Amino acid sequence: MTTATSAEYGIGDAARFLGRKKEWVRWRERSGAFVHEDGTPIKPERTQVRTTGSGGHGYRRYTLDDIQEMALSLHRREIINKYELQAIQERIDAFKN
Repeated sequence: MTTATSAEYGIGDAARFLGRKKEWVRWRERSGAFVHEDGTPIKPERTQVRTTGSGGHGYRRYTLDDIQEMALSLHRREIINKYELQAIQERIDAFKN
């Protein structure tokens, strides 16, 4: 994982912060599980467009704020409990300091 607080993280990094596998994060993202409190979707930035494979949308990049919002969204939807949320917040805080 990258250590700078303003750095962007890949989907594997985001998954580790959330304590899940990257496939799970992709699935949840595609199913619309990650939303802000106002209901707007949390959308990761995309890197360069891939020239091989399907999709061609580039790689997902998340900030620590994105990952924190994703965790809060999961908690609001009761997908994770308050203890899991606290653990995720501790992992994020460790990278912010």
